[in-house]
Amino acid sequence: MAARRSPFRCIPMRMSPYRILEVHGHASKTILPNKENNRNGEYTAEQLLSQLDAIVKSTEKSPVVLERGKFILPLPESEKNSECRNDLLASLTSFKAKITDIEQQQEELMREAEIEQALLGGEWRAQNEKLTSDENKLSALREKVQNCDKEMDICAVKQAERQAHSRKVLEQQQAILNTLELQLQNNKDEDLRPDLVEALRQQQELLDAEKKDQNKSNLLEER
Repeated sequence: MAARRSPFRCIPMRMSPYRILEVHGHASKTILPNKENNRNGEYTAEQLLSQLDAIVKSTEKSPVVLERGKFILPLPESEKNSECRNDLLASLTSFKAKITDIEQQQEELMREAEIEQALLGGEWRAQNEKLTSDENKLSALREKVQNCDKEMDICAVKQAERQAHSRKVLEQQQAILNTLELQLQNNKDEDLRPDLVEALRQQQELLDAEKKDQNKSNLLEER
């Protein structure tokens, strides 16, 4: 396989200590050290690189070099800007797509939150209405209890009054009975005796009836 031909070749000059390096057909003169200053007539890598850098700098403005090296030189500034713009547009499109996706997710979450809030709001209103209804019922029951307490107090007063009245009536009936019995014992008029006996019997019946009514009233009040 043939060795690859280097784009650089040295052309020795008989009458000059210079070496001529031809770069892609363009000759550039530069000073190279004499072989006598190097062992075996060879140059070091540092020396060659230094000379190559000097040649490139001196020929970078040459039309020939620019024409032949246009395919390896950097892209023109307009093409760079176009590529950069395309990259930015691609990134911008990607960012917009991500933003749209995030916004859609956010809208979905907001809708779900609104639905959840509506459900919770409806449940809260229902519970609040039930609580209000229960409070109203409780207030009505408390009012009824207060009315019942008042009525019970009134009934207790009336009961005490009736009991006192019944005791008073019984005492009066008992006193009348005792008086009739005493009159019957002390009576010496035989014609008056039957009337006293009948009066005594009737009074006894009245007293017994009064006691019976009082006992019934006491039983009813105890219930």
